Amino acid sequence: MTSRSTTPESTTSGSTTPKSTASESTTAEYMSPDLMLSKLEEATPEPTTPQEDQGSVPASQCGKGGKGHWTIPHSAAKQAWERQKILHSDDNDALDDIENMIGQEEVKSQVFRIKDKIDTNIRQRASLTGERFNVCMLGNPGTGKTTVARLYGKFLASVKAVQGSEFMETTGIGKVVFIFAGYQRDMEKFFQHNPGLQGLIPYTLYFHDFSDAELLQMLEEQVRTKWGGEMEVDDEEGEGIRGLWGRVAIRRLGRQRGTRTFANARALANLFSNIAERQANRLSEARRHGEPAKNFVLTKEDIIGPEPTKIRLDAVKKTIQDMFSMVETNYHRELAEKPPHQVSLNRVFLGSPGTGKTTVAQLYGAILAEIGLLSNGEVVVKNPTDFIGGAVGKSGNRTKAILAATVGKVLVIDEAYMLRGGSHGNRNADSFRSAVVDTIVAEVQGVPGEDRCILMLGYREQMEDMFQNTNPGLSRRFAIEDAFNFEDYTDAELMMALDWKLMEQDLTATDKAKTVAIETLSRLRNRPNFGNIGEVDNLLGQAKLRYQSRQAVLPPHERTLDAPFEPDDFDPEWARVETATVRLSNLFEDVVGCDAIVEKLEGWQTMAKRLKARGKDPRNHIPTTFVFKGSPGTGKTTTARKMGEVCYDMGFLSSDEVMECSVSDIIGDHVGHTVQKTRRVFERALGRVLFIDEAYSLSEGSYAREAVDEIVGILTQKRFQGKLIVILAGYEQEMNKLLGINTGLASRFSEELLFPNLSPEQCLEVLQRKLAEEGIQISALEDTRSAEYRDLVSATKNLSGLQSSWGNARDMETLSKRMMAVIFSLPEDSYDSDCDDEEHFTLPTEEALKCLRKMYSERQARIRNVSRRKESAPYSSSTTLQERTVAAPAPALRERTAAPVPLPAIRTAQRTATVSATDARQDGVHRDTPTGAVSRDPGVSDEVWLQLEEDKQVASRKRMTYTEGRIQKKIQNMGVCEMEYKWIKQANGYCCEGGSHFTDNAQLGICS
Repeated sequence: MTSRSTTPESTTSGSTTPKSTASESTTAEYMSPDLMLSKLEEATPEPTTPQEDQGSVPASQCGKGGKGHWTIPHSAAKQAWERQKILHSDDNDALDDIENMIGQEEVKSQVFRIKDKIDTNIRQRASLTGERFNVCMLGNPGTGKTTVARLYGKFLASVKAVQGSEFMETTGIGKVVFIFAGYQRDMEKFFQHNPGLQGLIPYTLYFHDFSDAELLQMLEEQVRTKWGGEMEVDDEEGEGIRGLWGRVAIRRLGRQRGTRTFANARALANLFSNIAERQANRLSEARRHGEPAKNFVLTKEDIIGPEPTKIRLDAVKKTIQDMFSMVETNYHRELAEKPPHQVSLNRVFLGSPGTGKTTVAQLYGAILAEIGLLSNGEVVVKNPTDFIGGAVGKSGNRTKAILAATVGKVLVIDEAYMLRGGSHGNRNADSFRSAVVDTIVAEVQGVPGEDRCILMLGYREQMEDMFQNTNPGLSRRFAIEDAFNFEDYTDAELMMALDWKLMEQDLTATDKAKTVAIETLSRLRNRPNFGNIGEVDNLLGQAKLRYQSRQAVLPPHERTLDAPFEPDDFDPEWARVETATVRLSNLFEDVVGCDAIVEKLEGWQTMAKRLKARGKDPRNHIPTTFVFKGSPGTGKTTTARKMGEVCYDMGFLSSDEVMECSVSDIIGDHVGHTVQKTRRVFERALGRVLFIDEAYSLSEGSYAREAVDEIVGILTQKRFQGKLIVILAGYEQEMNKLLGINTGLASRFSEELLFPNLSPEQCLEVLQRKLAEEGIQISALEDTRSAEYRDLVSATKNLSGLQSSWGNARDMETLSKRMMAVIFSLPEDSYDSDCDDEEHFTLPTEEALKCLRKMYSERQARIRNVSRRKESAPYSSSTTLQERTVAAPAPALRERTAAPVPLPAIRTAQRTATVSATDARQDGVHRDTPTGAVSRDPGVSDEVWLQLEEDKQVASRKRMTYTEGRIQKKIQNMGVCEMEYKWIKQANGYCCEGGSHFTDNAQLGICS
């Protein structure tokens, strides 16, 4: 604070109170005009010359660009006080200190008005006892509220408005003066608790934020005070701290002006501390290198920091180079005293774990603090669980507390997508999470100059889903379209990371071992949430354990402490690619009738090996989606289970596991459920083989069609492309129908593997292998030229001829179990035992033929029974056209179908419909059956009429399914049931499965 200046007259009086007697006041009034003029000239500052004033700007324009000295307008209140001291010989130390403060002109004027009121009361000899001098002081931190409060108390005590400068001895009006100080918004809430309180406080002093010119003058005073006027500034203008560098630093600080958190003098103190710290670091570095160090010189780097290009930009990903390019541009714009380009600091970071999001966030915060966009720059990492409360209102309070504690800092919200409340179409399912997002939207404006930076981190797909299904204001504050994308590490980058980790831990590895390590990491990349750098650490940990195991088996004299890692340490089966062809042959050696499939797989293995040798990704050229077509027992499931090992050897997968599922595992039971189930299944299958058996069921029903659409969409997404093997299996005719309902599905599953029926000879080979596993043999199977072998072939051929019930290898396995049961139930002298321990047995050919013929008879009888039931069943709306064709009458009747003679079953159906409708009318009940039966037009054949009846039923079911789906979706969107239970139709509306929520038909717009 500048020192107080007094005139000789004011000094000689020695009084701390104004002259209160009338005679003294009168004496002052009769001062000679010449004396008054001379004293006024002494109290009035000399005007600046045009040269001195050239380039000066008003305080309101400070910080908006332009060169030259920054000046502060003359204080009208101070000039009035100086005149009063001259004219009336007034003197008051407290008032001098207030008027000599920098800035706060409005506060000075208000205090001066209070003094005028007190002077008037004194001249009028009126009592001050009934007067209220309570004051409310409002303003941001560091604006001088506490200082003025103390001086105001001294001032009131000096003029006898209060009995003393203490604030505790007496009570009542005229005895105590209350001074309330605080933030404006908080004080407004304080007064709202008792509306009468504000009427007792007649004065409110508003402490406005300091202007740039005032801050610069305060900085100049701090520099002069700390270093006793010895410190110089190395600039070309020779203006010291008021030169270009000082103005740039103050402009940066002043950008926070107007915000609730701008700390004014405190912020200036932090800036001054940073300047001194940067200077100390520079001088220490210079001495360390033997360079000259001037202790009393401030450089540009000391005052405004180094250029952004020198702040560890090499450690930041390419995705944020544009941001730092703008920062560098702003740096030079500031040096030209032009306003910088302002942008919101809030950002979204998208990427997998271990890609450096948190590391870059720390660098990002440090840079923002260094260039003055943040007052602190500390990085605070929080998870969604830190925001979510356990009761209503707690989430909002927690969020506000975190936001208040991170002003001026970088707040990193990791896994931010977990703040998404509810599921598709229902934002009300989790109000606690929604409250967090709503509070962030309310408290964070995202405007340029805001002293905060919030970074939301997460996976791209989940983050995009959250932004689409939460408070729309979140997208305006966090532009996800401009998000920083952190891609998974490439193989070359993983190699660099591995080399760095090895060097950091003083470890070594052979070149071949490193290559194997990168191949292993490349396969692991197919897993969901690949950890990148974290995976390198995990792999090194596994390699250390295998290294120790390898060293442990060596003789003590051969062990060494610094042996390099070998390929076996990173992957015990690292040579699988070289031996893939041999492994493939061994893998299918127990499968009969798969020679064509093995040949195709061998071709793909060779292709993958050659593509890798040329540095190309085989997954771009070798299919990863397949359709397996064939009858039961032809090896579809067996081959699918082996595909895991085949594709793992080719380096396509992170594991050789095969995930088997049925259509029911991906089809939901209400609208929107299918999409979620299908996606979850595919996410679990990443890096593995997904085998969907009997996939032809996907062609039946609206939910199944929804699953097909979702599968088509999933296979086009980058997250899934080439990262899993998908196999759809089923019967040939049904699978053709499935692929025909969706052209997108057919195009994504273009690779088909056909599994033909096994020949009788191949079936007998399967039977022979199954029996051999149990130590049983049939002598006829050993000699393929014998008559008994031909009998077995003939019997097997007859059995396989029953196509509708034939299971190929599956039936042979069933037959082997029957034969094993037979051989252990026969008398001991009925079969031959090859060993004394009775572990190997020979089943007589006659018994084997009996088993074959018995199975044939059973299957034939089963077919006849099914046909008989179909022929005896009347036609109905639920009978398919194919079944009616099987149950058609004799050929003679079919020849008369050209004549319009209705079948008895049709007439019966018509009569039944008529009678039912009549009964319905008599009962007074409305039913779906029409009141009058629709008769068949003349000339319409049975086949056409039956097809028409079936199509009517299908259309009716589709209408009901569509209507029900719309109702279910509408109720879900209403968000009535927070548990998202399925809704059950009742008489007058719908009730959730939990039973606690009910919505009537009127609310849904349904006519009862």
